[in-house]
Amino acid sequence: MHMLPALSEAPASAAGPKRKLRQRLQTRARLVAAGRRVIAAQGVDGAAISAITDAADVGVGSFYNYFTSKRELLNVIVAETTALLGEVLHRRTYALADPAERVAVAVRHIVHLATADPTWAWFVLRATDAVPRLSASVTAPIEPHIHAGIAGGRFTVDDPVLAVNAIGGMMLQVMRARLLDRVGPGADRIAAEHVLRMLGLSPAKAHALVSAEAEVV
Repeated sequence: MHMLPALSEAPASAAGPKRKLRQRLQTRARLVAAGRRVIAAQGVDGAAISAITDAADVGVGSFYNYFTSKRELLNVIVAETTALLGEVLHRRTYALADPAERVAVAVRHIVHLATADPTWAWFVLRATDAVPRLSASVTAPIEPHIHAGIAGGRFTVDDPVLAVNAIGGMMLQVMRARLLDRVGPGADRIAAEHVLRMLGLSPAKAHALVSAEAEVV
């Protein structure tokens, strides 16, 4: 009886393109990861393409097989960074009914990333000047919860746009302070309490809500 060859025995002509595609995807992923690390350490202007390719263990000439410029690579990293943040915050907050609790959990998680993932935090801080939308994307997952809280009477806010921008700026500054050891590991709780007070909760209610939450991991 004629038997079809096992997949592992497929002709090289069939396996070759798949292997090349896999290698290209792996190289691209290394460049993205290296770009994030180098920009986190040196800033956008200080991050030379040669430093990125060295960190990725890729030849400088190969960089242009994947990206036309450092700016294109930066845009890819920004898009991936913000998408992942949105997914993580959604998983952490979607089951919570109280908008105030959703906001507190999101704020605490973002600030805590300065401790849990300093490379991510430094990348966000150092890339924000070059890509202003990155700052807005940090608060984007929180904004719907703020509007829901206003609509439901949980929050009292005169200017929602101003509130969102103020919260975003505060979170970035607290992240920077945490990275520089200017504030302690409890900064995420303090930041969350301040945000809730900015949104109209009393100091006592803000403290009680944040104190009742589990530690961020």
